[in-house]
This record gives sequence, C-alpha cells and structure tokens, in this order.
Amino acid sequence: MVTGKFDISMAVAIFGGTFDPVHLGHIKVARDLSEHLGITPIALMPCGKPTHRLRPVATPLQRLEMLELSMSRNPHLIVDETEICNDTPSYTINTLHKIRSRIGSAETIFLCVGSDTLNHLDSWYKWTELTNYCHIVAISRPGSPEKYSSPLMDWISSRRSIDLAKLKQNPAGYVYHCELSLLDISSTKIRQKIKQNKSLQNLLPKQVVDYIHINHLYR
Repeated sequence: MVTGKFDISMAVAIFGGTFDPVHLGHIKVARDLSEHLGITPIALMPCGKPTHRLRPVATPLQRLEMLELSMSRNPHLIVDETEICNDTPSYTINTLHKIRSRIGSAETIFLCVGSDTLNHLDSWYKWTELTNYCHIVAISRPGSPEKYSSPLMDWISSRRSIDLAKLKQNPAGYVYHCELSLLDISSTKIRQKIKQNKSLQNLLPKQVVDYIHINHLYR
C-alpha cells in the first residue's frame, strides 16, 4: 500500500473523498494542489463510513487498493488510512483530532475540500470547531458562485485569508479559496458507465480500470 507518515517538518495537506472509484479528476486536483500550495506529498484520505452520502459500493479494502494503483506513477501523493480503518462514522473533526495527536499542535494542516462541500459545511458535525485544528482550502472552478447560509457566510468571512504564506506560518485558523481547472468527471457517472458497458477511456488510470474489470465492480 502506498501509505506514508506525514513529515512533520512541513505542512500537511489532506484531500478527502470516498474515491468510489478514484478517477483522473481526483488525481489532477491532488497534483494541482501540491503545486499551488507548495506541499509534497498531498494525502488522499478515503472516507470509511460517510455521514452525508450513501455507503460506498466498493469495500474499504477495494477503494484502498484502487488508490494504491492510481498512485504508482504519482510520487507526490500518498494515502492516509485514518478514516477508512475506522468502524465508526467518519466525522472530520474527530479525524483532525487524531492527526493532531499524531503530529502535534505546531504543524500546519490544510484540509482541502470542493466548493460544493464548503457550501454545506454548516451541516457537518461540530463544523465551527474545524479551524481550531486546520486551515480549510476550498477548491473551485474560476467564477464558481458561493452559496452559503448566513451563519456560514459570517463564519467564513471572519476567517478568510488570501495570504498563503501567512497560512503556512500558522497551524490552523483560516479559510483559503483556491481556483483550479477541474475535470468534468464524477465517480457517480463512472459507476453508471460501467453498468451500461460504456468506455472508461480518459476517466480512470488504466490500472484502476483493469482492477474494476477483474473484480467485477459496479456491475
């Protein structure tokens, strides 16, 4: 398994998801985050038991193995198993607490989420406490609209920063917006294509396509 301990001499960047399956859009975002934030490696963290979506189709082990295959040519990426090895629901605040207990309170943590996730952050468990443990990096397409409730808008406004250097000098506390070119790929659409026996070309790493076929996933 391509896993790794965080190097606590530098900032930690976490990009979470169910990765059911991991696709080229995930890989591109992670690579672009590494370049934009100036952080290597980026840790892809598969969710064990999601609290805001349906249970993943693939098993935790299968999702981990697909991530491993997708990273065979991506040395700037690692897998972190903090959530997926848990039997309890994956609450991000608990995950951050575990990571903090591992690396200490002085290191910088970036939690990287899509702008659609940030739009609904106020539905998360203990969401107002997240920036006690990390900075939040919101990833969006250029020109994407913000759709926040009033409490969430006030919370973000009080923590928003455009100064990446400032964030790296602090372990946590800020919300940073990052515009990247995103591929129009989703795991949901990929699972539908597999059921319909449609081509997966340019959607998944070849090793992942082979793994899905060999294990008869998403049929």
